[in-house]
Amino acid sequence: VTVFGYSGKHLELTVPESGIADCVNGELHSWISPLNGGSFYGYARPGETEEFWILDVEGTRLVLQKLGSPQSPAEHVAERDAIFDSIRIEP
Repeated sequence: VTVFGYSGKHLELTVPESGIADCVNGELHSWISPLNGGSFYGYARPGETEEFWILDVEGTRLVLQKLGSPQSPAEHVAERDAIFDSIRIEP
């Protein structure tokens, strides 16, 4: 994909309709961060999504993220999207 003028990858993770009950210890782990001390596992409900744009900004990896839920009010989603769309990247 190309986002904000930079090429990269887009990845979307969605909690399955079966939820997280079938996951080990009822936790769905998605990505690992040394800052977290391990993996992220903040999902709770079926249909929750996490989107990533992994961009190459002149040789530096930049990761942008959006979280979503089917229960999110439309005005919250619109505000989130407006904030995301307002991003300006200056290398």
